[in-house]
Amino acid sequence: LAIATPASLIECQPAALAITPGTAPYYISILPGGQVSAAALEQLPSTSSTNVIWTCDIAAGTSITFQVKDSTGIIAYSAPITVQAGR
Repeated sequence: LAIATPASLIECQPAALAITPGTAPYYISILPGGQVSAAALEQLPSTSSTNVIWTCDIAAGTSITFQVKDSTGIIAYSAPITVQAGR
């Protein structure tokens, strides 16, 4: 199980997230950057899709880490990424 993020995230713009298959459904959480034990800033609806489009609604300048958990409880994290300002 893994989650891939785009090279950059832009505030208010859609971002494609790709999940390396585990066992659906998948639960995606957005955590403070690099803080895997912190409370989630946001939780996305559960999905059975391995390709998820998320509109970035986190403020520019915020560092975030994506967490994906599958139905068996396996958890994977993305590298921290900082949200960029929209134009």
